[in-house]
Amino acid sequence: MDDPKPGNDPALRNGRCEPGSRAIPSFNKVCPMSSVELIPAPAVRAACGNITDMTLYRWLNGSCDPRTGKVTPPVADFPKPRVINKRRYWVRDEIERFMLARTVD
Repeated sequence: MDDPKPGNDPALRNGRCEPGSRAIPSFNKVCPMSSVELIPAPAVRAACGNITDMTLYRWLNGSCDPRTGKVTPPVADFPKPRVINKRRYWVRDEIERFMLARTVD
């Protein structure tokens, strides 16, 4: 059987995957990062110990206490997110490596 043409994939409807389908939209087939698994911010927060969104922000950007003037730098080895449609996504492998590096033996 011939390969389906982009846009004629039966698992896709209107350019979106059907529920329960593992099909990848045709534009990802040519994307070099198609094998990279991206996870959204809520999943990253849960993986890092159910941290709050503010803690995630501080790990990325650092903080400055206006009362004391104390400046806390961002966590140096925390991976940077990819922003897609104004939402933050992290590469799963990078988050797993970060968590493994921070585990105490």
